[in-house]
Amino acid sequence: MRNNILFHISIMSVLLIACQCQGKNDVEPETEPVQEEVTLPKVISHKKYNVDVEELSGICLTADGESLWAVGDQGQLAKVTIKDGQVSVENVKHFDDDLEGVTLDPASGDLHVCVEGSQKVARISAPGFTERTDLFNVRDAVVGKYGNSGLEGITWYRDSTVYVGSQEEANLWRYNLNGEVLDCISLETVVSGIREIGGLCYDSVNDWLWVTDSEAHALFVFSGDARTYLGKYKVSYIGNNESVCVDHAHNCVWVGDDDDDQPHIYRLEMDGLTIN
Repeated sequence: MRNNILFHISIMSVLLIACQCQGKNDVEPETEPVQEEVTLPKVISHKKYNVDVEELSGICLTADGESLWAVGDQGQLAKVTIKDGQVSVENVKHFDDDLEGVTLDPASGDLHVCVEGSQKVARISAPGFTERTDLFNVRDAVVGKYGNSGLEGITWYRDSTVYVGSQEEANLWRYNLNGEVLDCISLETVVSGIREIGGLCYDSVNDWLWVTDSEAHALFVFSGDARTYLGKYKVSYIGNNESVCVDHAHNCVWVGDDDDDQPHIYRLEMDGLTIN
C-alpha cells in the first residue's frame, strides 16, 4: 500500500511540473528586477527606412549577413537589402498564413517561422525558400486559445533548438525541431514592466536574448537562458516595434516597425555592441 501511495505521489509531482508550463508561472516579478552587472551597448543614432512588406512582423539576417529576411502578417516572405541609404525589396514567396516571426538555421540555411492563429512552427527550405513544412504546434498556445495574442517571435538558440514567444503573458518556450518542449517561462516573472513578446533575437556573440515589446515601446535584454534581466532600451520613436535583429558585422540592431500605413525598418547604430 505504501508503495502505491509513493507511486501516486510521484505521478502527481510529474504532472504538477508539466502543468507549470501551460501558461503564466505563479512566481511574481521582483519589485526590483534581478539584474546582472553588464554594461549594455549605447544607441548612438537611429535611421528609419521605408520597406514594402505588408504588416511587417519578423526579421532576421540572411546567411551572408548582407540582407534581412522579412515576413508579414499577410504571408509575405521578402529579402530586404539596405545599403548606402537605399532600400531594395525582393519578394520571394507569399504563403497563406499569418507569419509573425522568422529565424535562420545557420547550419542548413533553412528559415523557421511561427504562425499565429494556428500557433505552429514551420520550416521554409533553402535554397529556394518556396516550400514550407509544418513542424509542430505550441500546445500551450493552442490549449490556452491564445488566438490573435499568440505566437509573435522565434529565434534560433543552441543545439538545434528555437525560442518561441507569445504576446499572451510574454510566454517563452524552448523547443527542439521534433516538437519537444524543453523549457518554458513567462518573462513577466523575470522583470516587471514587460507586457508581451513581440519579437525575439538570440545574440550568440554576447549570449543575450533580445526581446521587443510593442506595448511597452521597449527592447528588453536578458541572459541567453532568459533567467536574468540585463536592461532595456526605450524606443518610443518607433510606433509598433514588432521585430528585432542584432547585426554585429554592421555594429547595429535592426528593429521592424509594423506601421499600418507604411512599414519601416530602423537601424540603431550601437557603441560597444560586442562585449565578449
